[in-house]
Amino acid sequence: MQAVGLAVSMIGTGVGAMASFQQSQYQAAVAKANAQVAKNNAEQARQRGNEDIQDMGEEQAGLLGEQMSRAAGSGLDISSPSIIQSRARARDIGVEDARRRITASRQLGANYDTQANVEKSNASAYKSAGTFALISGGLEMATTFIGGAQSVGGLFGSPSAQMAVKPVPKPTYFTGFGTGGIY
Repeated sequence: MQAVGLAVSMIGTGVGAMASFQQSQYQAAVAKANAQVAKNNAEQARQRGNEDIQDMGEEQAGLLGEQMSRAAGSGLDISSPSIIQSRARARDIGVEDARRRITASRQLGANYDTQANVEKSNASAYKSAGTFALISGGLEMATTFIGGAQSVGGLFGSPSAQMAVKPVPKPTYFTGFGTGGIY
């Protein structure tokens, strides 16, 4: 009965180690997928920033053109210093706004890159944890086997095992009836 308990204990340890390994592999896969999502998000953030800047440039050019048309339609001299300064100031504001937006999109991309790197590290750590769970489970199984074998006995020739098997008696021979008898 103790041998059955030993076997069940070893099987339980092995199943637990395998479950820990599988869980770690799953977590590693999730972390790897999260890293890919973060990497994609970083690229999209940069791309959106570039598209936003391009759209802003086109919008600003349109607004400046509209401003010039209105000024000319109002009879103003579009080469006057005040109109030129107004256009220059509008351009400067547009450039500054574009810088802020591109900085923000680059920062967002960098944040996603950092997240991707963290997730890659997590995936590696989870894989290592799974490997160590298997190693630990194997060592626990060996320890359980050795300890159980000593308590169950017989597996390594302990005295209790020797008592369980009865020795075959030595054959006896008739030695006769004393001196001068049958030998």
